[in-house]
Amino acid sequence: MPYKFPIPDDFPAIFSIAPESINTDEADYGELEQTQIAQLESWFNEAKMKNQHLYLFLH
Repeated sequence: MPYKFPIPDDFPAIFSIAPESINTDEADYGELEQTQIAQLESWFNEAKMKNQHLYLFLH
């Protein structure tokens, strides 16, 4: 990742998505609800617009 986060013992995963790798045209959202898809796409669009990585914290 471009930035090194300290990871607590009980925090399993942090992912980074580079803005140049974001392509919502080919996204497969599976079983997500429309409100969840809209939230993800807003994050993706903002990351692309600002040319910043998107960090996802999965617990």
